[in-house]
Amino acid sequence: MILPGIIGFCLGVGGLVATRRSAGRIKGAGLAVFGMLLSLFTAVSSLMIAGFFIANQQRWQPRPAMATPVASCWQNLPKLGAALRQYANDHGDILPASTNWCESVRDFVPSLSVFSCPGASVGATSIFALNEKVGGMNMESVHSDTVLLFEVDGGWNRAGGSDIAAEHGISPGLVYIYTAGGQVRQIPRRQLSGQRWDP
Repeated sequence: MILPGIIGFCLGVGGLVATRRSAGRIKGAGLAVFGMLLSLFTAVSSLMIAGFFIANQQRWQPRPAMATPVASCWQNLPKLGAALRQYANDHGDILPASTNWCESVRDFVPSLSVFSCPGASVGATSIFALNEKVGGMNMESVHSDTVLLFEVDGGWNRAGGSDIAAEHGISPGLVYIYTAGGQVRQIPRRQLSGQRWDP
C-alpha cells in the first residue's frame, strides 16, 4: 500500500500541474488534489501500521516453554528407568547391583543431567536412588507397582528405602518415585512407607 500511495501522489501532482499549465483547457484540478490527499493518507497509514507491527512483533511471538524443575524430573525418571531396563536386557534380565547402579547405567543415558533436575541441591551428582531391594534382581520378577527409583537429597550410587527419601525435594513435601511398571508419581513423604518396596 505504500508504493501505490506514492505513485498515486505523484500522478496527482502531475495532473494538477497539467491542469494549471493548460490555462483552463483541462479540467479536474480538484480531482487531482483529492487524489493527492487520498494517496498521501494511504501511504502514511501504511507506514504507521507497518511500524506498529514491527514494534510489537517480539511481544506477539510465542515464548518457548520454560523447562520447569517439575517437568524435567517428570522426564528424567523414565529415562533412568529405561536405562535400568537396557542394562537388564544386556545382562540376562538382571538389574544392576544397588552398590553401583549409577555407574552401571551411565552408558545408557543421554547425559549425566538425567541423574538430576533443575533446582536440585547444588553439587548433587544424582538426586535419585535405587530401591536397594531390587538391586541384582531379575527384572521380570519385580512387581510393576514396586518402587524402582525415588528422589533423595543427593549422592551418587545411593540406594535404600523410604527412610532416605528426600527431605527437601524439588516439590516441598513431595517425593518423586518411579515404579517398575514405568509410572512416575509424586507422593507425600509421609505416605512413602505405604508404597510397595518389596519386589
